Amino acid sequence: RLISASASLICCSKIRPQKQGAAKRAQSLSLFVAALLDCRFDVQRAFYPTDKGTGLNSSSQTATTTTPAATARHFIGLMSGTSLDGIDAVLMRQPDPASSRMQIVDHHFVPMPHTLRLEFLALQSPQENELHRSQIAGQALVECYVQAIAGLLQKTGIDPAQIAAIGAHGQTIRHQPGSGYSIQLNAPHALAEATGITVVSDFRQRDIAAGGQGAPLVPVFHASVFT
Repeated sequence: RLISASASLICCSKIRPQKQGAAKRAQSLSLFVAALLDCRFDVQRAFYPTDKGTGLNSSSQTATTTTPAATARHFIGLMSGTSLDGIDAVLMRQPDPASSRMQIVDHHFVPMPHTLRLEFLALQSPQENELHRSQIAGQALVECYVQAIAGLLQKTGIDPAQIAAIGAHGQTIRHQPGSGYSIQLNAPHALAEATGITVVSDFRQRDIAAGGQGAPLVPVFHASVFT
């Protein structure tokens, strides 16, 4: 799970065998980093961190907070798989912002609630009131994301203000690149509000619009890190 975590922070690969192992999922996670550095993805800026005291917002983090003058940057990648067993969160460190080289700091796993897992499975095929249900499911997923991020930051002692961005892929329920679309349930705006951290999402649509398949994106990670 850990080694794969470095793969989804640099982009986002979520296509993998059903019930694939932990190591593979972590690889997807590190793919999110390239996305954070590429404006072709959907970026939700956390301009207005919530003051409700219920999210992950640091007491020192405000709307005007700027990144400290430091060389290294930290990113969090979030990924769930086709097995729907849970969410992997991986903290990555980029020692040099000018380089795509990343270091795994730590990781954390949160099990998928059983009812949410059943809903995602159901939404993979036509359902009654599926538009409304999909939006509710995406919001429920973000609640799991927040739990995973909180656990990860607690383990590492990192303040939310130190995180440059979060890569959140969402849960795929339909993938039809031949018809010009791929659907990932997510609520990145809600995640940005809950954490006060910039969120990067919607990794597949631009590639599909350009004639690609939208996945897998592991080759992007390979090209960035190994060449």
